[in-house]
Amino acid sequence: MAGRPSLPKALSYSPKSAKEIVQETTNLLDELYRRNGELGAEPPWTDLFVRLARWTHIAPFNLLLADVQRPGAKFVAFQEQWDRVGREPIPRAVPIILLWPFCPVRCAYSQDQTDGKEPSFEHLLDLFGKRLERNSKFPEKLAKRIWREDEIKVEFFSLTRT
Repeated sequence: MAGRPSLPKALSYSPKSAKEIVQETTNLLDELYRRNGELGAEPPWTDLFVRLARWTHIAPFNLLLADVQRPGAKFVAFQEQWDRVGREPIPRAVPIILLWPFCPVRCAYSQDQTDGKEPSFEHLLDLFGKRLERNSKFPEKLAKRIWREDEIKVEFFSLTRT
């Protein structure tokens, strides 16, 4: 076409052939199976579950939203929670947008976006919630109730590799 500048060689697009696409996909699947089959390899969702279980002050879905918007943020809380420990958002801090009941959204901030005194461990526990204690009898009680009411048999097994 006349008058239309051509792309530099580095930016030019060369479509892959079907054979190249199949080979690349096969290599990626082989790598996925190899990594998944390694002894001692943890499933990729293990880290996610550990992060979700660590803090109880924000719903899991909102923690996922925070992780997408600010990967690697260790502590995420709302402004009034930061105020309780003597910290406030820095000027021009970009908030993390979270969903909130009966409102469209609510703004939260990570610790690196706040300024003030460093909170003590007790304040952090107060701010981010105490770890939930797991009732070891609950799963078995639930399974018995499901069997009694719906006649569904529940079997427990470990998802970790040995």
